[in-house]
This record gives sequence, structure tokens and C-alpha cells, in this order.
Amino acid sequence: MSYKIAAVALLAFATVMLLSTGHIGQHLTQDDTEVREAFDQWIIENGKTYTEEEKLFRYGKFLANYLLIKTHNARFAQGLEQYDLAVNKFADLDRKEFKATYTGLKKIQAPTLVCTGKVAAVTPPASVDWTTKGVVTAVKNQGQCGSCWAFSTTGALEGLGALEKGKLLSLSEQQLVDCAGGAYQNEGCNGGDMDAAMWYVIDNGITEETQYPYKAKDQKCAYKDTMKVYQIKNCAEVVANKTVELEKAVAAQPVSISVEADQSGFQFYRSGVFNGKCGTNLDHGVKTFSYCRSFLSVMAIRTEPPSGRPRTLGDQAGEIMVTFFSERESTDPVSAASSWITLFLSAQFDPYTNVYGKYSKDEILAFCRQNLNLRY
Repeated sequence: MSYKIAAVALLAFATVMLLSTGHIGQHLTQDDTEVREAFDQWIIENGKTYTEEEKLFRYGKFLANYLLIKTHNARFAQGLEQYDLAVNKFADLDRKEFKATYTGLKKIQAPTLVCTGKVAAVTPPASVDWTTKGVVTAVKNQGQCGSCWAFSTTGALEGLGALEKGKLLSLSEQQLVDCAGGAYQNEGCNGGDMDAAMWYVIDNGITEETQYPYKAKDQKCAYKDTMKVYQIKNCAEVVANKTVELEKAVAAQPVSISVEADQSGFQFYRSGVFNGKCGTNLDHGVKTFSYCRSFLSVMAIRTEPPSGRPRTLGDQAGEIMVTFFSERESTDPVSAASSWITLFLSAQFDPYTNVYGKYSKDEILAFCRQNLNLRY
């Protein structure tokens, strides 16, 4: 009998940016006025209500975050960072508060709750994106419940189930929150572990989200065997610190992974390629469903300038090709384990006309960002 296997990769990555606690200064500057106005607008947009004392306290958190985001995005605009940040709904929280409220991974060390299967023997292609194959659900929101481990678990199971059955089902995180405690040692909204959750599904099966909807709170278990829509027979862990092993796993199916998310790069991420340094304090369960070793991003259209006018970069004369390369292996063993591929930019020019030979790579990059909608 062939075993159905859900892969679990316990990996780590992080950003080195540190978030300090800010306090309102006694002397307002132009920046202070800007931040105060931004804070007042943010309160309205996010429907926040504070006491006067709490508002002062939260402003200190917001100020530190606002300045951090502003500084980072200035570097992004200069091409010194590959991703940008946004003042989002987490902007009045410091890192510890964000971690306590919105993560929830707790590694369980019980030997009986460890995945023992083998990752499928797949030769990994240059790139994989399971979102194009109909095996990845829409983004879900765990809310203010430390249930990331449940969402990470269902993410891998949903992908595997869709590949096996030809139909994508949104599985119930709330069932895991309510029912995968006890012998499986998960703690609902207070945290849990994907390996242990996989073992719960091995023993009991899992139902659809429509039958057991998510409430973002701990409840009494209401699952019955008649509700079961999917079940696995084993699970596997990806070999740590080997990029190619993760590629093999993701080439076979979406994979459950762990990250260190108590970082500003995660808390305020907006767009681009996250390339922060790795951390080992794993606190958040997510899923990975794609990777890319290298790809051609854009090729500009060949055009000619109006008669009599010299060619300029804005004319797109010749051909621009922007190529990304992933870091295959790293001397840092934790970086090598990261499922987030680090990308490097190189610009190549039309080999026949060499029109852009006089332009620097920074100028080419700025042009591409402005005119070709590139974000990295």
C-alpha cells in the first residue's frame, strides 16, 4: 500500500532590523508633526479607540515603527533593499506584542509525534509555483489567535489532497485548534506544532472549513468521524540546511514550514523579495508553495527615437533584459535552509547596438522600476 505523505520543513529566516521602543519627545519637529498626523489618520482607518494614557503609549510604539518603515523604504527607493514595508494594522505593536498575538508555533518534543516518512523522490525543476496548478487556497487570516501551526498544517494537506483527488478543499483549522490537544499536546490559540497536528490528522482525519468554520478562539471539540473528508497515513520532515532538499519537497507539493516572524520585515512587509538574514528562534508556522532558481523578468520593446534626436534611456532603444539568480547554497547553514530565495540582479544590453553602455546599472534599475513595473 502506498503511503500518502505530507511534508513538514522546519526552516528559519529573519531580518536583522531591530525595532526600538519610541517615546514622544518634548520638542516637536517637522517629523514629529508628520508622524502625529499619520497616527491620527491610522487610528481612524483602523477603528482604534484608546484612553488618553494608552494613546500616548501606543503613539510611542507607532513612532518607532513609522520611522523604521520610512528609513527602510528610503533605502528601497535607492535600490539598497529588495522589499518595501507599509504602515499596516500592526503599526502600534512592538515586536514582542506582535509575536505574542499573531504567531503561535511551539515545538513539541514528544518522540511519538515526529514525522517519520520520506519526502517524495522528485527531481526538482528550475522553478515551481503551485498557485498556477489550482492546489493552493486563497490567503487565510488566523486573527488574534496563536493558531499559525493549524494554518500551516492545512496548507500542506490542502495541496496534497488536491494533487491526489483533483479537487481543492479548504480544510478546517478550527478543528485542529479545538481537537488536536490532549495526547497531541497542541494548545489551541496558545500555540502548537505542525508535526503533532499532522499526527492528529493521521489518526482522526480532517473536515472542510465549511463544516467546521474558523472562529479564532478555543472551543470544545465538535468533530465527528462522519465529517471526515481527508486523511493521511504518514508525514515527512525535510532535511535541514539543504536548499536542494527543500526544492525536492516543494516540487512534489506545497510544504509546511516554520519561520522566525518576530521581525519588522515580516510585521510590516508590503511587496518585493524578502531577503533578510536568517534567525533560529522559530515562532510562526506558514506554508511555501513556490521557488525559482532563475528567471527572465522583463524584456523591453525595441523602439527608435524621433528622427534627428539622439537615443536616450527612456526611448528603450535596443533591448533591456533583467535576470534574477537565486542563491543555490550558502556558507551559512541556516541561510541555506531558507525557502525564500535570495535574488541578485544583473542587467544585460543589446549585444549588437550596445545602446546602454554609457548607463550605470543603477540608472538601468531605476528606469526599469519606473517604466516596467518591476518590484524587488
